[in-house]
Amino acid sequence: VSKTNLEQDLSWKNGIFNFNGASLPVVLRQLSRWYDIEVKYEGKGTSQKLIGKLPRKLPFSEVVKALQVLKVNFRMEGNTLIVQ
Repeated sequence: VSKTNLEQDLSWKNGIFNFNGASLPVVLRQLSRWYDIEVKYEGKGTSQKLIGKLPRKLPFSEVVKALQVLKVNFRMEGNTLIVQ
């Protein structure tokens, strides 16, 4: 078991999203499952890797605000997060 996998597993068990080294599509896939939303991409997105942790109990709107540091535009249309 690698240190990274152990840290990810413990974070999940402890109610934390651990985004260290994850790409935006990987992060949004986790968020879509947790918050039961769809994700739609318009444009090419970003290849940046994220570094950080967020509590899973945060409202989805707060998580999106935190992700805006990536200089990617997000908007909600119904139950779909549009990534520009």
